[in-house]
Amino acid sequence: MTTGKKPALTPSLNLLFSFQNFSIGFGKGMDWINADSAESTSWIYNKKICYAVGFGINIFRSSSNESTTAREDQ
Repeated sequence: MTTGKKPALTPSLNLLFSFQNFSIGFGKGMDWINADSAESTSWIYNKKICYAVGFGINIFRSSSNESTTAREDQ
């Protein structure tokens, strides 16, 4: 069996929810591979929907979490 690079189109739709420094994401996508060879037609994920879940944490200080306005009540 030979391996090679095949062009593919992989559209996806993703949602990301964030609260303070934590994030969670959900995704849904699909592979479309050009069926120009036996190797390409044997790709079992071709035109099938796949799902993904991602988690994240912000380890850097965000400027949106800091108050940057100066008080003028002096």
